[in-house]
Amino acid sequence: MKTILEAIRNRLCKLSGEDYAIIQKCNKKIQLYFSMIGLLVLIILICSFASALYFTEYMFHSLIADIGIGIVWGYIVTNMYILLLYTISPTLLPTKVRKKQVIKTYNFRLSFSMGFRIFIVILLATIIVQPLNVLILKPDSKKLTSEIEMFLRKKNEYVLITDIENILSDNSNSLLASDIKELISKNNHKLLISDINKELEKNSKSRLASEIQFVLTTKYLATIISIAVISIFLIPIYLKYRIRQLGEFYEKKAAIKKRFIQDDYQDFKKEYKQLLEANIANYNKVVWENLMPYLNQLEKINTALYQQYLSQIEKELMNEKFDKYEYWADPPYRTKHKPRTKRILSEQDLLNNIYPETN
Repeated sequence: MKTILEAIRNRLCKLSGEDYAIIQKCNKKIQLYFSMIGLLVLIILICSFASALYFTEYMFHSLIADIGIGIVWGYIVTNMYILLLYTISPTLLPTKVRKKQVIKTYNFRLSFSMGFRIFIVILLATIIVQPLNVLILKPDSKKLTSEIEMFLRKKNEYVLITDIENILSDNSNSLLASDIKELISKNNHKLLISDINKELEKNSKSRLASEIQFVLTTKYLATIISIAVISIFLIPIYLKYRIRQLGEFYEKKAAIKKRFIQDDYQDFKKEYKQLLEANIANYNKVVWENLMPYLNQLEKINTALYQQYLSQIEKELMNEKFDKYEYWADPPYRTKHKPRTKRILSEQDLLNNIYPETN
């Protein structure tokens, strides 16, 4: 049983959007937090799929299209959410600290970028939850529409209000029912079939939007469901900050990142050094090839002058070794300047400079 739970926890950790190889090396509490994040991401995926499935059912009335769009939409929303969640991480690489700047890495800071990301998360949750409210609370407008249409086929021009009321009594949980009741209140005993058809047509064009509006305005449970889904979207953000406070994970991640960057930087310096030395060697070779005919002619005319120029050219065209000069104390991050040592002269040195001793 323990092995099964650990396998489930490990799979959930992979859904958290962070590096699973690093999570494995952390303590059990951090692994538990990441598995909770992964579980919530899985719930978000299921909610997104169900929401898109129910939404497209109103548009295409095709099970294959509904499932296909539901899978694509769920995949897109989940990946967007994981990407947003991934950005809620502390700064791992060295940054330049300005004077009087206080860095609080492990505390929550509501900056503009953080507020914008939270707004996007809440917006996604709000979009996802609306069809779910209709799916869970199930207004009866679709069933009511079919029953009224079947009933109207048997009539010519008018219908009795009592007959319509009997149908509405069994299917009162919809915006269509409330619209027809309002129509009934304006009449005495009969209703025109054309008036009812107008209500049916109006409802069919924006059925889902009407049902969402109806559910939100009449069902308190819809508000509770909306808050619950938005909370599911926001809780992983809180858990990410809890993981910051525990430490270990981001320290290990920062060390790995720094090692990768340092290794890549050393490889870059090595390749740049080899390339520069090879270019200098090729340049020296070309210059030698161009000068040798003139030197050979000079040797026949004036041997002493030939030896003089030959030694000068050899000094100029030596294949030199290069090392990259580091202007910063912490390359390649470039956040700290090298310490500058200044030699402070004494007053006597100043006087000696102004009034040099004369022999």
